[in-house]
Amino acid sequence: MCAAVQARLLNRREFLGRAGAVLAGLSVVGASSCRSGKVNVPTKPNVLFILTDDEHPGQVEHMQRLKSHVIDQGTRFTNTVCTYPLCAPSRATLLRGQYAHNTGQHGNDAPYGGFPVWKQKGHDEDNLAVWLKQAGYRTALFGKFINNYEEKDTIEPGWDRWYAFNGPKEGATSVNDQGNTTPLHGPRADDLVRDRALEFLRSTPKDTPFFAWVGFSSPHTPYHYQGKYDNKFSGEGVPRTPAFNEADVSDKLSYVKNASPLSQGEIDKLDTNWRKALRALLTVDKFVGQALASLKDRGMLESTYVVFYTDNGTHWGEHRLRSHKSTPYETDISFDLIVRGPGVPQGATSSRLVGTHDFAPTVAGLAGATVPSYVDGRSIVSLEDQNAKWSRRWILSEHLKGGKEGNEAAIPEWRAVRGQDGKYVRYATGEEEWYDLKKDPYELNNDPSAAPQAYKDALVRLESCSGDSCKTAENGL
Repeated sequence: MCAAVQARLLNRREFLGRAGAVLAGLSVVGASSCRSGKVNVPTKPNVLFILTDDEHPGQVEHMQRLKSHVIDQGTRFTNTVCTYPLCAPSRATLLRGQYAHNTGQHGNDAPYGGFPVWKQKGHDEDNLAVWLKQAGYRTALFGKFINNYEEKDTIEPGWDRWYAFNGPKEGATSVNDQGNTTPLHGPRADDLVRDRALEFLRSTPKDTPFFAWVGFSSPHTPYHYQGKYDNKFSGEGVPRTPAFNEADVSDKLSYVKNASPLSQGEIDKLDTNWRKALRALLTVDKFVGQALASLKDRGMLESTYVVFYTDNGTHWGEHRLRSHKSTPYETDISFDLIVRGPGVPQGATSSRLVGTHDFAPTVAGLAGATVPSYVDGRSIVSLEDQNAKWSRRWILSEHLKGGKEGNEAAIPEWRAVRGQDGKYVRYATGEEEWYDLKKDPYELNNDPSAAPQAYKDALVRLESCSGDSCKTAENGL
């Protein structure tokens, strides 16, 4: 039996290795551990999902425990697309595997989005947690859920352990701890998330597979961090990429053209806040080290997938835009999905095109849970075919009519198609953007006249797709 399992695993890894797959071994199911202990392919692996809030792509590099314990031990997907760069719509997509035009989440607040819309559409009864619960998993959520969640005495369907922030907009005022509401002191929120999540990891029976969603507030403003970190990152500042305080924005849309160059005072403030954000992330980084150490001590690390992501990226002075999100620029929609776990190549990167709508079906597939037919995304594993081709060519990102606040109010509605090496954006105003990301990774030169017709055609097919039609459109068929 052991020899058969080893042969099956070896053949799978050899095939995926030749094909360039980045999640070798993930779809091996039904295999059991060999008595020798040399092979351990979990039938139902654990999944630890660590989610930050509004993290800039450049901030990951300052998380040393994440680097040593997850990045160096796993794979980074460098072409991951956030399908809607705003908190509630992105979180809904992560839990439902659907584009925002199908979840109905277009903003953080009712009537356009947030928890009221989530519940109104019945998504609370049908999402990843429910699917996993039905597949025999112990499920848990800690921290930030969907914006404007304010259920003070109930536990959401599908979740065994419930520790969710309550409160309007971005400021949590209390926490729903297993149906009991207690006041929440904002500066301590992430410390409590860390502590409760660690308790869960230490108490879950080894023979019960788990899925844990650990949603930190960091590094979202107001950048809460412990006083002992006051002197950390004292020499750091916002990355001075070619896009930072862009000199010539004459090729951009009006919301960028109308932005004055950043003053020195504004730059200094961005740098100060950047350091605060990095300090806030230290709590998250510490949790990464503690969580993996705990899993290792209990003999559970080798059967656990650890996934790290943020709900959406943010811009910090790029293209003259002050700190915010909701644009189609790479800072907002491109954040690496990071995975380690059984069979995942170590210290690897993949340029395969994946999206936030793939998270739910990928986790469900690993767990052997049933994935509903309405899901727009797909398991990352299934994107590899027998001819070693990555079948997906496009992914949609959106910013639709919804409640807008702050700098976001000036941004017109838009839809964008992200390909392997380029991006086409069409705004509700009729304006367009095209960037050849291979030649122009910082998006300095907008040239709509050069946009390939294939990108434009893909946008037409994707903007109203659902279920299988999304998969067909993403494949360029």
